[in-house]
Amino acid sequence: MTVKKTLGAYADCDQVMSVALSRGSIRIPFPTRGAAINFRQRCYRFRQELLKVDTPPPGAMPASRFDSLVITIPDKGSEEEAILTFRSRENDGAAILSRILDESGAPVVLEEEDFEAQAAALRNKIGLE
Repeated sequence: MTVKKTLGAYADCDQVMSVALSRGSIRIPFPTRGAAINFRQRCYRFRQELLKVDTPPPGAMPASRFDSLVITIPDKGSEEEAILTFRSRENDGAAILSRILDESGAPVVLEEEDFEAQAAALRNKIGLE
């Protein structure tokens, strides 16, 4: 028989993952590698349960606020085998964008869009200003 857990059963996962999102990256040592693996699996399960609760609009993919988190554990036998690392993939975005090159190998400089100016232009165009 399978016991269905409520989201409240994952309050510790929610707290840890929220801290990881706010800080970008955190590390948590556990007493054993098994405890670290168990907690990581509970965090994965919590993400799955969140997807069941938040129904996306038609045509949208299910998502949770923790989708950008990567949870890693070092190889067995390493000095840090019982330490979980939570890292936000969003931190990778700027690093990836800074490595974009054109065909000649020159860095591509991406301009930030001025959404306020675009919104003002649209309001003028449709007569709201």
